[in-house]
Amino acid sequence: MALFFVKGACHGRGIGRRLWNALLEDSAADAVTVHSSRFAVPVYEKLGFVRLGPECETDGIRYVPMRYAGRPDRRTLCKSGSRRPGKRLGSPAEGARALLEGSRS
Repeated sequence: MALFFVKGACHGRGIGRRLWNALLEDSAADAVTVHSSRFAVPVYEKLGFVRLGPECETDGIRYVPMRYAGRPDRRTLCKSGSRRPGKRLGSPAEGARALLEGSRS
């Protein structure tokens, strides 16, 4: 995963969680790692990431190493914490369009 952002005006609508769930649905990876900015740590923790260590700095860029390994099954976690079968999306572009269209309604 690289550069996982949601436009500020769209925060709080569940777009990031739906994008994350779509990534999990389509990925066979057992674990995902990120170098989170310290400001994004709470967001990643809500998605199930854990810190791997203290804040680091490389070439003047500060980050917190984090890892997600919480794949209890291949169903999608809903915002409420309940589980439902995940809907398969087409290409990543089609999935992103569907997520954005759903957030506008």
